Amino acid sequence: MSLSALFERLRLPAAALLLGALAMPVAPAIQLQDLNLVSPVNAQTFPAVGTPPNQTGGDTLSDMGTDDDGCRMSSGACEYDFYIATCPYSYFSAMIVEWDDRTGRFRGDLTPEFKAWVDKEFNTERQIDTNDRFDSLVRNNKARGLPPPDRRSYVMTQNDIPLEKRYRLALSCYQKRGARPTVLAKLALTGAWALRARMNLSVTLQSLAGGYEEVNDKITRKIKEGENFSLAKWLPIYRDIFVDSKLSDEGYLVAGMAYFGFALRDGNALVCRKILDKLAERFKDTKDGEVLRGLVRERAARFTDYLKFESSAAASFMEAIANEEFSRRHLPEIMLAVAESLRRNGDEARAMDWYLALAKMDETQPADRDAMRAQGGAPSPDAPYTMQLGWIADRHVAALTKQGLVHPGVVSGADKRLLDALVFEHLGSSDYHSPSWKPTTGATKRECEFLLSFIGKATVDFAFRNNTWPKTFGELWEHDVIRDRNYVNRFCCPVTGKPFLYKQLDGDVSHIAPKTVVIATADPVDTNQGKRFGGFLANDTVIWSATPLVPGELAHP
Repeated sequence: MSLSALFERLRLPAAALLLGALAMPVAPAIQLQDLNLVSPVNAQTFPAVGTPPNQTGGDTLSDMGTDDDGCRMSSGACEYDFYIATCPYSYFSAMIVEWDDRTGRFRGDLTPEFKAWVDKEFNTERQIDTNDRFDSLVRNNKARGLPPPDRRSYVMTQNDIPLEKRYRLALSCYQKRGARPTVLAKLALTGAWALRARMNLSVTLQSLAGGYEEVNDKITRKIKEGENFSLAKWLPIYRDIFVDSKLSDEGYLVAGMAYFGFALRDGNALVCRKILDKLAERFKDTKDGEVLRGLVRERAARFTDYLKFESSAAASFMEAIANEEFSRRHLPEIMLAVAESLRRNGDEARAMDWYLALAKMDETQPADRDAMRAQGGAPSPDAPYTMQLGWIADRHVAALTKQGLVHPGVVSGADKRLLDALVFEHLGSSDYHSPSWKPTTGATKRECEFLLSFIGKATVDFAFRNNTWPKTFGELWEHDVIRDRNYVNRFCCPVTGKPFLYKQLDGDVSHIAPKTVVIATADPVDTNQGKRFGGFLANDTVIWSATPLVPGELAHP
């Protein structure tokens, strides 16, 4: 699909555009590019639209604000709509960044077994969807006096595949491909963001134009032209219009959908359900109201999918935290993401535990926040990021308490063991040792050689970046040189399970003798030449020796 065709499909009626125009000037659209992607399953080419790797836009990507969990809201096209590509010939789905944006080729390798799984798992669903979309196109063409399309050449576009389905298919594919919980969590959360942003778009039906005019007439009295958007201000305005105003059916739907979108951003699942229930009740007996009822059913179904993504994100994030896939420096924002997903899914008591734990973490500076609060202050925009996260947690604890949530005020629920480890045992630091983790053993020389090279290169890279050698392997993880220490078996030999040997080197990396041993195996491993000790040298090579290799010393033949 061309960009012009895409924007044509995104275009809103004039009455709907007024709602956004009242808040701010029209924001520039995000950058998009047409792509021709090659399916790694069947080698067929299909069109897609993506965001370029060097995406710019700054505040225009969030000109309608950013929610507490990081979801950026825009008055224009939503960036999250263009993160996933689904092959219409197989329903294989993945993040668009996995394709080369110049050649359209998929960068990863898929096994024959995985390709067979894709065909078996999605083929029936894909065929049904293709037939449904084609039949719909036939009806539309007939209504417009156009000839029917050619069935043999018909291919679904990305927009023909519902957004929630693209993310669901992608999650299934990544899970089958063995993606770590971290990847699944971030993908599920992005899927939730995509649906939240989509459900904040105006419903684009000309039959609702009168409803938009009716609602706009009321909000122009309370919102000044050019006034910056504020969820705290707009939400109660739409709530009052929806609850207290006498509106036509069309006006009631417009006000209800807008109020629902803002309540969704606010994170109150109960309020969202009540809005949908009131809309359904209003239109259940409306004469000629099938369109209105259909819109409410569609919104309710999408809301259900949204809650599933939020639930999946929380569960996968918790699994990733327990697996120590995040270093300590990233955990405060991940904990906030978990708390937000739980709260937005209606599990407020469990969310409260995560907010309380986040507020107690040393990194969020609880004592400084308490002192600031006692003086009637608040963190400035340039305050430490982690302090601001703690402040957000404080705000949600206070809000949930004010709402009447029954909670003891201390971490006490199902996640207590994990949260105690985060707050009191410094889970996520290199000093923390999980009693349940054991290193992988029984691998081959080839896998050992890969880890020696990977960790060795990361160690040298750290030295180049920081002009000093890391004190321990843990620094590589804590400084994001190696983002996931599980990927490297937590710096243990995959054959024997023994930690790799390392000693901090002295001097500038450029003056280290090329044959200096950087890291080495503690025990020998089986090779074609018998038992050998492996080591990574400063000259970027892996060697195998019949005698032990000592980090910091020169390797001898």
